[in-house]
Amino acid sequence: MKILKKQFLAVGGLVMMGLLSACGEAPSNDKLISSEVHQVQVLSINPPKRYYVKFLDLNNGIVVNKHIAKRCSSYRRISVNQVYDLTVEIRENSKGEQRVTYPDARKVFCPK
Repeated sequence: MKILKKQFLAVGGLVMMGLLSACGEAPSNDKLISSEVHQVQVLSINPPKRYYVKFLDLNNGIVVNKHIAKRCSSYRRISVNQVYDLTVEIRENSKGEQRVTYPDARKVFCPK
């Protein structure tokens, strides 16, 4: 009986680890097409719970409303109309569909 209990706990731990890794941003299998640093201007912020930042990409004129974090206590450091440098990546999945990602948005808009 003790062996079964240990095996059950081990399997449960693996399942729990899988659930926790699904909550975070998992490494992408998408192919990186390009990576550039763009300047973005903050248009508005929605702090602190469910923290969103709306910004204008000054390089291509696209407005993005990006979820940054569930909570961010340092949101006061971000100023509306201020310009920040942000990495922009274009990735392609196995179906040939392309998407734009902002991998360092949390680091830039929710500094520690």
